[in-house]
Amino acid sequence: MSQIRIVEPPEERFSWANEIIAVGIGEKIKTPEKYSKTIKPIISRDVKLKDPEGVFATDAKSEPAYLIISRIR
Repeated sequence: MSQIRIVEPPEERFSWANEIIAVGIGEKIKTPEKYSKTIKPIISRDVKLKDPEGVFATDAKSEPAYLIISRIR
């Protein structure tokens, strides 16, 4: 007999796109590296749709355990 996994939604609503858009010009945020595969497509797709004038850069080499997201403009 196969086992059934229980999937529950997070307790708090969270949007990566809204968090990234909230970054001010010249500011940086860090996120754990394990989320980089989730965040990079969101920046290229969702953030560009919500904030077409915003320019963001990612850096995964300065601190290997974190993905650093900075807003250029």
